Amino acid sequence: MNALYSLSFIVTALGALLWGVVGVGGFIGKNLNVISFVSKGNSTIEYGIYIFIGVCSVLYVWLSSIK
Repeated sequence: MNALYSLSFIVTALGALLWGVVGVGGFIGKNLNVISFVSKGNSTIEYGIYIFIGVCSVLYVWLSSIK
């Protein structure tokens, strides 16, 4: 459970940082979507990454509540 908790924390933290970068990019008028860049515009991969981050975030919250 510790490994799962650590993995979900790391992915959640990275997801938060990525959304922060998107927000800064919107503020300065540039598209700084790192996930879109990494997936090279393939929307299936991009949405898959977003779903993975979302599932890890929910898992992290759930694991935090039972600790």
